Amino acid sequence: MRDPIQKLLDLGRCLGLLVSLAAAPLVGCGGAPEDVEEDAQDLTRQQCSALRLPNGSVAASALGRPFDGSEDFALDGRGNMIGKRGNDIVAANAAGQVKPGTVASLPGATFGLRFHPNGNLVGAMVNEGKIVSVAPNRSVTVLRSGLNGPNGVYVDRAGNVWFTEGGANRVSRLAPSGDLRVFASGGNAQGANGIVVDEVAKRLYYTEYDKGRIMRVDLTSPNPVPVEVWIIRGAKLDGLALDGCGNLYVIDLPNQKLFRLRTNAKGEGLDLKQLATFPTQVSNIQFGAGPGFDPKSVYVVGYGGSVFPVPVGIAGARVPTPPAP
Repeated sequence: MRDPIQKLLDLGRCLGLLVSLAAAPLVGCGGAPEDVEEDAQDLTRQQCSALRLPNGSVAASALGRPFDGSEDFALDGRGNMIGKRGNDIVAANAAGQVKPGTVASLPGATFGLRFHPNGNLVGAMVNEGKIVSVAPNRSVTVLRSGLNGPNGVYVDRAGNVWFTEGGANRVSRLAPSGDLRVFASGGNAQGANGIVVDEVAKRLYYTEYDKGRIMRVDLTSPNPVPVEVWIIRGAKLDGLALDGCGNLYVIDLPNQKLFRLRTNAKGEGLDLKQLATFPTQVSNIQFGAGPGFDPKSVYVVGYGGSVFPVPVGIAGARVPTPPAP
């Protein structure tokens, strides 16, 4: 008999796929997020097992150097990638060409960057110890201050801001109401860095930089406890991304590598493959979304500002993009 938990997971993924086949990209009421293309939907486990994903490693080449001092970047789903260039936030197209003007000014090191469902850009300002929100009118609002080394950011479709604090060894969720909840701390979140949430399976994943560990938290548990998913010896793990089958993609910053970790229905690690090497250090990763970007490739960026596309044979799990203008 099939695991009843797996039945529910497959049903959730299947419903997302059926909706995508029946209509154009979904737009919710009242300015809710517009999801990325239909081929970036979550898939059933049966469909996932039939996929033949690339296993070899490639030497990645940059499409350009649109950014400078940008540890992360965000895709708006309309053909733009948004990142830091000095103190400015700029937009570039899929060819890496920077568009005239700036999106906003945001002085200071900003590590995590992700779009909120309301269209704002959320950033983690590591030295200032705060999470900020940048509105389309260029205004900057502090969502949370008094943090210790905020780093990775993930914003879910309900508007929750998930973030890591490398200095405080914490992983937290900031609700739209302003309520803060800590999901991991201390020895289970040492040097917490990259972060992603599987919104279908209700799991939180994050990396511990120096330990080279990927950790998981079951968000359905009344008392969630972090558990180890995988450890990569000798690695220092930074950014994380999730594909439509629940597999994880992780960056090894100093060793300039990209790995894929296959997972099972319980979120346990099954198999680790190196997918790419890079000519420079890289830190964060996004799946392609929008005109000009390949939805079945990941795009990787580092502090130097170069962006590297890597084909991975599958689209990413759905994430928020700004609402249609």
